[in-house]
Amino acid sequence: IDARLLNVLERLADEPGAISIGDAALASGLSESRMRTLARAQLGLPLSTWFIWRKLERAVRELREGSTLADAAAAGGFADQAHLARAMRRMFGITPRTAQRIGAAQGS
Repeated sequence: IDARLLNVLERLADEPGAISIGDAALASGLSESRMRTLARAQLGLPLSTWFIWRKLERAVRELREGSTLADAAAAGGFADQAHLARAMRRMFGITPRTAQRIGAAQGS
């Protein structure tokens, strides 16, 4: 993976929602459009899809640790619980509440 892309991925993964894709790209010395092209070529998917996946991963981890839906949404960098729910349904086909119950049933 290109070092600049790796830098962007690390920046975005550290604090989802704290920095935009465009800002992370500029901090790595590339334009946002060039970074998106590079990500698609090297990751095999759009950078925005990867970013949403990471945000959901963070939110689900918070849910499994017992956080409220609102706290999990905030930790994942979502605007609110509804934003988290829409993204989770679109990517996984389940609601955050269902994900929370699955995590509890698996013993976290």
